[in-house]
Amino acid sequence: MVSSPAMSPSSAWSAASYAFFMLVIGVPMWLKTTEVYRVSLPYDAIDALSVSSDVARISVNVQLVTVDTHKDHQLGPKVQQQLLQKPSSVFSFSLSGRAPTMAENKAVKESRSLEQLDDELRGLHDTLMPGSVLLFEIPEGRFSDAGSANIMLGRHRLIFFTRSADLGDLIHILREAVLGETAVENVVAAAKKSSPDVKAAELRRVTAAAGYDILFSLLVPEPDTVMAKWNIGRAIDDAVLPFLDSLGANYSTFNVKSQQIFLTKLNLKPKKQGDANVVSEKDLGLAINPVENRLASHVSSNPRLNFLVYVPTAEQSPLHIVDHRGEKISANSFLIPRWGGVAIYNAEPTGDGATIDIDTEKTMGIFLTQLRLLLGLQNLDAASLPAKVMLLPLKGSLRTWERDLLYRLRTLENLELTRITLQSLAHLLSQISNIVINNEIGEHVDRAVDGVAVASALASIGRLEEAYEQSTAAFAASEKAFFDPSLLALLYFPEDQKYAIYIPLFLPVGIPVAMSLQQMYKFFRSKAKTE
Repeated sequence: MVSSPAMSPSSAWSAASYAFFMLVIGVPMWLKTTEVYRVSLPYDAIDALSVSSDVARISVNVQLVTVDTHKDHQLGPKVQQQLLQKPSSVFSFSLSGRAPTMAENKAVKESRSLEQLDDELRGLHDTLMPGSVLLFEIPEGRFSDAGSANIMLGRHRLIFFTRSADLGDLIHILREAVLGETAVENVVAAAKKSSPDVKAAELRRVTAAAGYDILFSLLVPEPDTVMAKWNIGRAIDDAVLPFLDSLGANYSTFNVKSQQIFLTKLNLKPKKQGDANVVSEKDLGLAINPVENRLASHVSSNPRLNFLVYVPTAEQSPLHIVDHRGEKISANSFLIPRWGGVAIYNAEPTGDGATIDIDTEKTMGIFLTQLRLLLGLQNLDAASLPAKVMLLPLKGSLRTWERDLLYRLRTLENLELTRITLQSLAHLLSQISNIVINNEIGEHVDRAVDGVAVASALASIGRLEEAYEQSTAAFAASEKAFFDPSLLALLYFPEDQKYAIYIPLFLPVGIPVAMSLQQMYKFFRSKAKTE
């Protein structure tokens, strides 16, 4: 048997240096140049959000203004007992009591009506922190427009009451009507998806978004029979824009547009009832399907709210919507949750080819009511309020405490959605190691985590508008991080494909290195035995 030639010392050291270069320099350099870039994320801070979000509450400052502070001080403790009797998962209350100022007493004496007093006190409380509420006691029977009511909801941040008012009703009106406690709790539950019994009102409300598109459409299915026109530009300027402006510049952005659609009718199957055609509320679910694809008049990533005026065909006219009891709905309209609303506009028969003018004041009143419901506001009226509770007539588009309610809803919803988005992103990135995490994503995540902390801190001290702004910025940053296109760059590049690419490259180099290492081992072993 012929033995292999002995390796010379120079060959052995040459093989050793080659192996050293490949293993110590080549392999680490290859690993470094082929690694997936992943910026460090604050995973601990994201995990901590699940704990902090459960205890973050919005502080509500309640001021009790009453002459009782000059007497036996019995009213304040009773109000505080009623206020703290039921714990709140979304609010923390602070109650302070004081006597009316000279200016407030003067306003009470000189005001001829409760509405005038409400406006006078608003001017005196311009510096009141947004989200705060004043419980203001007025003399019994002082204002005739109050009637028999002993609890009166003002248009601003005021709840008037008399000494005969039931304190339980007063606190109930404060927590449910003005602060919207149940509505806020439903928002948080819906965002968490932790409650299988989410209220219908919350399913109706549109979810948080940076902007919304509002589209008003006039649907005329038979223009040859009945032609309709409307002054929609003036209606938007007079009714819609003032309402949107009253929400505040920081609430959201709204793009308002309008259009007319011809030769398309709603999917309705009315039944004859006397001289009219009627359609039941339960049969309206699929009514807008034929026009859905024609409502997308522009491309936008914002959620769209549609408001449609429908002029029935000659065969359908007059068309009325009836409730489950078979009674006609006075507004003759219906609301589609998270989509918009439809108003049926019956034209008076004036002959073929007649042109009718749409009463935009009437239709806009219907649409504003529907828009309020879609945003999360309640449509309060005498029927929905307890006995001896009065709601002052609305002047303008929005009550001040309703605006505060919207900010509370959106603040807690933004915080909860940000937390869920960040935790979903962190879970995804921890499970799939070959997803690229660039610096921009890291900045968005850091900004979202910091925004949640700042917004929670501001909410806990009652700075509602600032908390809303921070929560909105945090939610936007979390959405940008989660939907960044770069996250999908290497998502479909599994490990077995890496082996298929790199093995043909490294195997021809690796075999000679392995054989050289074997020869080196034999050389140094034989040398050791010789010595």
